[in-house]
Amino acid sequence: MKHISEIIEDILVEWAYRVHDGMPNPKNAQHIQELRESMEELNLPNKVIYEVIQNLINEQDDDEEKVTFNHDGETHTVTKKTARQYASDINQGDDSEYKSAAVKAANLDGKDTKKDKEDDSGKLSGDDFDTEKYMGVKSDKEDKPDDDKLSGDTDETSKVSKTLLQAPPEKESTSARNKRRQQINEETDKIIKQSKGDMQVVSNLINKRRETLDKMWDVPAGGGGSLVGEVYGGVSAEEVAHNSDMSEDEFVENKLNRLKGPPKTALYEKLETAAKGTKPPTNPDKYVKDWLSVSYKTGKSEVDYLESEPKFKYKKPQTKPMPVGVTMDYNQRQVVVSTLESKLEEAKKSGNKKQVAHYEKQLRYVDKLEDTDTGLLYETTDGMIGFKHTSNKKGWDAPHNNASVRSKGERIKKISEIVGQQNNLSTEDTKKMQKKLNNIIDEGADIVDNAEKVVEKDMENVNTDEFAKNNAEVFNHLGRGRAANINYVERTRQEPSVRKHLEEQGINPDEADNEQLMKACVELVKSGKATADIKKMILKTSDLVESVNKLKTKGLAKTGPMSDEQIAEHLDLPLSVVKSLQNPINDKIKETSRKRKNSMEVAHEKIVSGMLDSDAELGEEKGESYYPNPKDADNGPHTQTYVNSFMEEIHFTRYIDGELEGVQSINIDGTNVTPQHFRGCLGELSGFDGESETPEGKEALKTHLRKKMRVSPDGTSISFDTKNKQGENIEVGKEVYRTKGNAKSILAHLGKDIQDCLKKKAAEK
Repeated sequence: MKHISEIIEDILVEWAYRVHDGMPNPKNAQHIQELRESMEELNLPNKVIYEVIQNLINEQDDDEEKVTFNHDGETHTVTKKTARQYASDINQGDDSEYKSAAVKAANLDGKDTKKDKEDDSGKLSGDDFDTEKYMGVKSDKEDKPDDDKLSGDTDETSKVSKTLLQAPPEKESTSARNKRRQQINEETDKIIKQSKGDMQVVSNLINKRRETLDKMWDVPAGGGGSLVGEVYGGVSAEEVAHNSDMSEDEFVENKLNRLKGPPKTALYEKLETAAKGTKPPTNPDKYVKDWLSVSYKTGKSEVDYLESEPKFKYKKPQTKPMPVGVTMDYNQRQVVVSTLESKLEEAKKSGNKKQVAHYEKQLRYVDKLEDTDTGLLYETTDGMIGFKHTSNKKGWDAPHNNASVRSKGERIKKISEIVGQQNNLSTEDTKKMQKKLNNIIDEGADIVDNAEKVVEKDMENVNTDEFAKNNAEVFNHLGRGRAANINYVERTRQEPSVRKHLEEQGINPDEADNEQLMKACVELVKSGKATADIKKMILKTSDLVESVNKLKTKGLAKTGPMSDEQIAEHLDLPLSVVKSLQNPINDKIKETSRKRKNSMEVAHEKIVSGMLDSDAELGEEKGESYYPNPKDADNGPHTQTYVNSFMEEIHFTRYIDGELEGVQSINIDGTNVTPQHFRGCLGELSGFDGESETPEGKEALKTHLRKKMRVSPDGTSISFDTKNKQGENIEVGKEVYRTKGNAKSILAHLGKDIQDCLKKKAAEK
């Protein structure tokens, strides 16, 4: 999870990059627009974008607004901004009469004035950058404990309770949030070090943090369901390790009661809201149970893997309270680091070289970890503490990486130097290759960016009221096919920008009907303020419009043109919706979705053809033959570089190298997949003849994949394919260029064939 300070830095860098002279000016309207687009590109929530800009505007107003006050018989004038600084100085102990008079005149002296409330209303909390906050979770002030201890606290761990167990302020600045977190981590580190890494102390600290996560205080990014999966997956591992006979039903019922209460936890309330937003609405208890079931399976799978993989040296049975499950947020990561550091310190004092080497290795691994996810602290057979990290993926089709176009360019720069050396390219040719590849990627990303703008373009001349009225009922039927469980009406209702838009018009978002919600979507699209989720409403409507029109004019091969009644039956839609979709008001959008998809295809074709053309040009200069001329030739240097960038983004290179073996596994949909599984599948699927368990073999496998993994456009994605020894085409991975808002990002996914291979190997005992 990215630190808030890093997010702010990213915003400033992106903003400076966009303005013509690299010097953003908050008083310049165009620069403010560039700021908005910068934050959209970084996928920040609409609430954050709005309030950051609003705060900037208010700050400029404060620069102009004057405050007049009397002091020592004289009249003085300062700006409102200066008065705010004086108020801050007073809070820090600088309580001069002059400053106090200015602050009082500006109504900033703590009096509950209407102006004060207005001034404070737009300030961002640090937690506003965390998407968990936008799903309607209520404040948990009422759950604030009356004392400083959690259940199970020791005298040592109670020292940190006062800080950890206080709900973060609703209006917490970034610096205050960082300071608070730092304080918690410093106290945590001190407690663990003083206890010399006592695992009971460590366990109590983790349980302390779990209780605050149940309250939804300072939660990591991700959905409520994923938080349950991660937190209670650790709890499951702890309990299964000491009670292998515990059934799934027993675990699920027990934890449901913990979450549901009474009193009902904020985490349960969040999941309850999510359950009501499904289509049809799901029983909240069932919804929570489904996530707890995933938790149970995850924990059991973790313990089974630790017991079966000799490299972990997992002691059985574990000495309680081990193993200890951790969710690697800001505080629990600190717990892991402090525990390992304390053990290292003790090993150095005793002169135990074996233990010193073990803990130094563990700490290097933790330091390298880019993913947060979850982990287990456990007891080894030789009396040490081990740490196993797990990279959690919700499903086999989930992306394994989400990289910006800019970061891909940096990765290509590094990789091209290696590929250039392996292909005997000069420094000049290598630099040319870097430049060409970055230009190709940028051009493709620009095409995708333009594809996303087709929604605004097609909607600009549509009558808003007529469109919303006609498609109000259609709104109920957008969640079809794979997304049939999604209630798009309720999802739209909870979208922050939609809620704000409705409130500005005096409409209660919770009482808005379909027509009002659809109208809000259209108006936001036309204004250029629509998020990707809002545009999706138009795109899905477009898909339905196109489907109905095709069936009406061409029908199916067996039927020919179809009647409205036949279409309604075929698409499982009410007849009234079929008729609404044919209304001329929808003519403007009947091709919107297809035009967007076609643009994506064009982008991917351009990227792939650009690489192949560049290789052909280089081959002609060097007298070399590269794929596809002839078909069995090796990839050229440009393609090799691009293939390797994908392999790094999806972590194939990490798995092949075995960097994190003995410390990390990958849990996909409750299944533990190991680096060895990846090496085996990549070798088998690509027709690699060598072995892949020695350092030389691992390097040979990476070289083989660079040369033999073909890159081809595949509709809305780029496919990475190989041929097995039988000559069959094998999909290893796929890459999707997309925008969200105006953000250009690249998603890396596992291909269908490697998914099947990994499932098979994971099932083998």
